[in-house]
Amino acid sequence: MREELRSQLPKGLRAFTHYNRYKKSIMLENDPLGGRAVIKLLPLCIHINHPDLPGYVADKSCPCGVKTMEWPSDVREILESQVSGRVGTSDMQNYIPRHREIEGIFT
Repeated sequence: MREELRSQLPKGLRAFTHYNRYKKSIMLENDPLGGRAVIKLLPLCIHINHPDLPGYVADKSCPCGVKTMEWPSDVREILESQVSGRVGTSDMQNYIPRHREIEGIFT
């Protein structure tokens, strides 16, 4: 029984990932531009615990840093337009966690 489950896991994971990407593409297709910006900035707010970003937690023991986080190519423009210049991308570099504690973000 265990071997059967183990052999089915990759297939299930592929199906989950495919369905997740499909839902995201439909959402982005039907959502206004502002919603797209939020979707792209939300992982960044979880990855970096910066005082000028929404969701900041002052406690130093607060987990942050998504292990496989890659910034979207247009995050710089989105960040500058949505955060009104309070946070620059060069300032963000100082807040990128060295030890990433969050396994992943799933929708």
